[in-house]
Amino acid sequence: MKTPLMGLTVVLTALTLSTGCMTAAKRVLKEAKGASSKSQTFPDSSRNTYQSYKGVTVAQPTSDVSPFVSREFTAALRRELIEQLTKAEEPVFRSGEPSIQIEPKVLWFHATSGMGDLLGSDSYSVVLYTISADGKPLDRVQIVTKSAAARTGDDDLAKSNVEELVGWFEARKEGDFDDVKDSEERRKKKERKEAERRKAEEKRKKSNDD
Repeated sequence: MKTPLMGLTVVLTALTLSTGCMTAAKRVLKEAKGASSKSQTFPDSSRNTYQSYKGVTVAQPTSDVSPFVSREFTAALRRELIEQLTKAEEPVFRSGEPSIQIEPKVLWFHATSGMGDLLGSDSYSVVLYTISADGKPLDRVQIVTKSAAARTGDDDLAKSNVEELVGWFEARKEGDFDDVKDSEERRKKKERKEAERRKAEEKRKKSNDD
């Protein structure tokens, strides 16, 4: 029987080696108080762009290692999922049908106040998101969040983890399935598109004025 510590070793080794079970990781879109995240998409990806989906339902986070998972983290995780996916200034999803369902499962959680002497001063969270629609699975995405900053709280780990998922959805909606491409490159690409859009609007406005 594997102990939780052995389970973490397996997870971290997989992340380091980037084995064939998942694609390579990408860096987080933003960082929350020293926390950064990486996402890995399972190879049975649906290659769905999620353009046709209007709404999203977020299930309560579950875990097979719940005694080691902070309640504050799971509460913040679900709260961040709802807020960032549906209540942002430009949300990924709004409301209505068809909709997708997101089931978060916390595979590992480690706060520095717990096993710091054994695992070092870093805090970790590993969350597996199962995305489905009408009961049919579409994608599975694993997101790992890490922070070496002592000021990082459970809510910061949750926020960074969800920000990475938001970046994953945004990339999919643009038809970008390349997990190797890091989020910094995606951000710059998005900024270039926005600059081009504003330039075209200014050109059209000037043409109408003439």
